[in-house]
Amino acid sequence: MTTDTVAPTASTPPASPAGGNKVKSARRRLIELVGCIALVGILVLLGPPAGLSSAAWTVFALYLGAMAGLMLRPVPEPVVFLLAIGGAGVALSGSKEVGLGDLLAGYADPTAWLVFSAFFIGTAFAVTGLGKRIAYLLIKALGNTPLKLGGVACLTDLILAPATPSNAARTGGITYPIMRNIAAALDSDPGPQGKRIGRYLTMVTYYASFATSTLFLTAIAFLPLTVRVIREGFGLPAVTWMDYATWAFAPGIVMLAIVPLAVYLMERPTLTHIDNKSIARSGLDELGPMSRREKWLLVLFIAAILGWALGSFAGINANAIAILFVALLLVTGVIDWSDMLNTTSAWTTFIWYGGVIGVIGALSKTGFFTWLGEFIHTYINLSGWPWLSVMIVLVLVVIACRYLFASGVVYAGTVLPILVAIAAAAGVPPYPALMLLAMVSIYGGQVTHYSGTLSPVLFGVGYVSQNKWWAMSLAMALIWAVISFVVGVPWWGLLGLF
Repeated sequence: MTTDTVAPTASTPPASPAGGNKVKSARRRLIELVGCIALVGILVLLGPPAGLSSAAWTVFALYLGAMAGLMLRPVPEPVVFLLAIGGAGVALSGSKEVGLGDLLAGYADPTAWLVFSAFFIGTAFAVTGLGKRIAYLLIKALGNTPLKLGGVACLTDLILAPATPSNAARTGGITYPIMRNIAAALDSDPGPQGKRIGRYLTMVTYYASFATSTLFLTAIAFLPLTVRVIREGFGLPAVTWMDYATWAFAPGIVMLAIVPLAVYLMERPTLTHIDNKSIARSGLDELGPMSRREKWLLVLFIAAILGWALGSFAGINANAIAILFVALLLVTGVIDWSDMLNTTSAWTTFIWYGGVIGVIGALSKTGFFTWLGEFIHTYINLSGWPWLSVMIVLVLVVIACRYLFASGVVYAGTVLPILVAIAAAAGVPPYPALMLLAMVSIYGGQVTHYSGTLSPVLFGVGYVSQNKWWAMSLAMALIWAVISFVVGVPWWGLLGLF
């Protein structure tokens, strides 16, 4: 049963969270900033613990101050790390162990440039309309029932994920507006009518975004940072785009594949049939014929995916492919320099992301992570436990921790290094630990309506109550945790990772 179709568009953004964000007073921001600086000063005055150098302790103090700044946000995230790097550079001016060059090395890190470049690829999908076109073509081909339409949401997000390192931009800006307008066209607005299909589409789209974010290093900016923290803790070599995609493939695809059915069982829509042809026709008519820019983007995107997939065999650097992709987008006119300048999230992310990598690299150079591992091994020794038992506990701890952290970056900078040290001290095989912790760090963030940037956007539309949101999201996170062990561990064993 369907109602008359209203021409849906993907241009209407989802509603913002109810109430919006309150603007802090200048006085409160100043107090918070002074508090962050005071934290650094107190730690430096206390001096380093036994086994840690003064330089390592100074970097760690500034690192904790930066994490406090990211949590409280007295100033924007990039400013936090400019302060941290500048302050550390001044404080370590006489140090022969680590210096300003080490702190700035994060901006030369290839992964930082991979994430930076991928933002502009995501912008190209948005400004050309190719992302919308892909979604409507999938709807036309597959979306005649709620389950199939849920599958379309998953497929759309999967196709866009390798090139969009912001799930808020990918899902909140492309996939969900289309699904939201389909719900409106089917007389399923927030409220009692949301049960028809709106609630179902909201939650499918939400979970699909987290599932696809576990699959590719370029699917969410937070993931490469998480992988970096884990491999630094285990002393592992760099992880390439193709390495990670291969390792994540089996568990990630199963996680994504079960989303439509799992949500259907938890929030069954009352609508059983959808006039997908009419909906798709309206959307495609609005977009018009495929433009030259879309055609160029499609060709370049396919070439980039092939390059990322086959680059390791041909000896081509995946990060260089991303940079070249962006350059060719500019040369072919798919985007222009003003589009790049207007993608403020890319510049913001590059500054704080490069800062985090630089500080973590400086901590590693000073031997901080070695010291932390030895400290954990002395006081929290789980080496007598089976490594699977250790990882089950740590995965559950990550899910629980994500209730406390609205920012994944703060979680990765404070809690994750400790969990990595516990895993290393317990003798957990490094690569299964890397994948289990990296993936749960992403999907664990779905459990609340305030974690990250996507959650409050979709929750704020008003289809799902807070209690329902939390209950469904915890259930999905636990289901995915089971999949990561039941599917992921054998997969990693088959690949020879342990």
